Amino acid sequence: MNSFSGQMMHALRGWSQAVITMITALALVIGCSAALAQSGAGSIQGTVTDSTGAMIPNAVIHVVNQATGVAIDTKSNNVGFYQVPSLFTGTYIVTITTSGMKTYVQTIELLVAQNAVINVAMNAGAVTQQIQVNADVVQLTTSDSGVIGTALENARINQLPMNGRDILTLTNEITPGLDKCNQAPSCANGLMPGATTYEIDGVTLESREFGGTNAGTNSLPDPDAI
Repeated sequence: MNSFSGQMMHALRGWSQAVITMITALALVIGCSAALAQSGAGSIQGTVTDSTGAMIPNAVIHVVNQATGVAIDTKSNNVGFYQVPSLFTGTYIVTITTSGMKTYVQTIELLVAQNAVINVAMNAGAVTQQIQVNADVVQLTTSDSGVIGTALENARINQLPMNGRDILTLTNEITPGLDKCNQAPSCANGLMPGATTYEIDGVTLESREFGGTNAGTNSLPDPDAI
């Protein structure tokens, strides 16, 4: 009887340790996913086909951050789809190569948390031949989200005039359709002030009393901290 009880206790301890390990691993995965979602990382994705529209598997995709020189490589899958995730805002050079096709090169400016789509139709030719696409304009349409964001570097922020050192003044100056109205900090496209929500690192600055953001009831960060 004592032997059976000892075996049961040993099994329960082992089971408890396994459960704790699984819960810890799950918490780490969820935490990392949440951190990535709040970080503003986006991706570049699309399909690779030939001139007839047939999917090209195993095409080599080489993505380089123009500012940092950091490169990421991947390949298209068996249906020609590729994705380069965890990319932060910036300008990227996308190079796609495959056997018997001309090399495809495109420059794209990636916005905050944007999933930019580059669908490529490869042309027959030598890999040493190159098709350069001058499309370094911002891609303003996405198929999976209606949200468009961008990043403003600290040097540019320091060049902007801000009367009163109010972060909402800075927001009004750099956001189309956002302006001061009816003695309120800001209104978006003619809406009431309470329709505008501000977040910092995923934490809302909403005023529970007035809705939206009210400078008199919220502790707004100093512009130098942005």
